[in-house]
Amino acid sequence: MPELVWTLSAADPKNFVGNAHTRVVGSAGDEVDVKLYYVQFEPAARTNWHIHSGEQILVVTRGRCRYQREGEAVREATSGRSIRFAPGVRHWHGAADDVTTEHVAINIENEDTTWLEPVTDAVFAAE
Repeated sequence: MPELVWTLSAADPKNFVGNAHTRVVGSAGDEVDVKLYYVQFEPAARTNWHIHSGEQILVVTRGRCRYQREGEAVREATSGRSIRFAPGVRHWHGAADDVTTEHVAINIENEDTTWLEPVTDAVFAAE
């Protein structure tokens, strides 16, 4: 199967720490409102803390994705793994500090994303 190649745009620096790139891949809304995003993070890049009004599922397609739900430990998911964030859960996600990471974000019934403060280096590096 040929590799998919998408043109990416720089992610909004107000909502990300470090260099990240995004692309809206598609959306559908017949029975369920679903939006797909492809996101590429350079090493140690990550989102700010944020909250989705709907469910979000990340499918890691390359590298190691670091992520954290508020009140929980920082975790990592490798290529081929998925991560689920329930609606209303404050969280962040991005690349491990030594590898470019890519994921597809599947946002379900997500009318709003509330962007919050940046994730500090200390929080990002926590074990």
